[in-house]
Amino acid sequence: MLKTRIISGLILAPLLIFSIIFFSFKYFMILVGLISILALWEWTQFVVKESRIYPMILFIILLLCLMYLLPTNPNELQHKLVFDYVILVIGMIWWVLASLMVIIFPRNSEYWVDSKSFKELFGILSIVPFFWSTLILRSFEYNISDKGIKLVFLVLFITWSADTGAYFVGKKYGKHKMSPHVSPNKTIEGMAGGVLFAFVVATIYSNIFSISINYFYLIIALTVIFSIFGDLVESMLKRVSHVKDSGRIIPGHGGVLDRIDSLLAAFPIFTISYLLLN
Repeated sequence: MLKTRIISGLILAPLLIFSIIFFSFKYFMILVGLISILALWEWTQFVVKESRIYPMILFIILLLCLMYLLPTNPNELQHKLVFDYVILVIGMIWWVLASLMVIIFPRNSEYWVDSKSFKELFGILSIVPFFWSTLILRSFEYNISDKGIKLVFLVLFITWSADTGAYFVGKKYGKHKMSPHVSPNKTIEGMAGGVLFAFVVATIYSNIFSISINYFYLIIALTVIFSIFGDLVESMLKRVSHVKDSGRIIPGHGGVLDRIDSLLAAFPIFTISYLLLN
């Protein structure tokens, strides 16, 4: 399993780096769209295990409507139109509410745990803002500089480093559990370690690539904290749906959702924080 996991990582990592740097905005949008559609397909098993095609049809229709109604030209996206802010603010509100759901779980879960409509809505609120915020971030100073590329990589690196830091610090020092009924191994100490690891990586990265952001560490902290809750939200839904892995599409890593659960929260939170504070 470990060997398969390493091989998959060695293949996917260069492909991801290449696509972020060299893909035109059109093809980058298609790539993020495909990732989002795969994630939505895996999400349907939280909604209903049989006839998963029906909730998937609704997901695809909504995604296509958004791509039609909202600007997909990078120059238009840079103007930060009202629609962009609406999606980002909706995403921010959702992740605040979802984090509270994780903290109090299983209390009040009876209101949504058996509701297909609620769980379908949760999927839309999780994946659509991720899709759009990634495009907004990539569009920054498009055709002028590589700032958008740097910001996308910054979100990826701080999220992955936080995940690593939270694991090792939590394993050694973790005592106070964040949500014992969702993930007994996630601790407050681990989350603090993840934030510190992300601070170190973000500082090094920003110095190397000359990134200057107002309220830099506040934005990093918010992004990391919500990214950890993004992981917990998927764990909560897998628990109530009796699902172990979201899929098997990535050998050794599980499904697409298993790989991007933290990023689903990280990208919209980073993007709205960056826009509001800069």
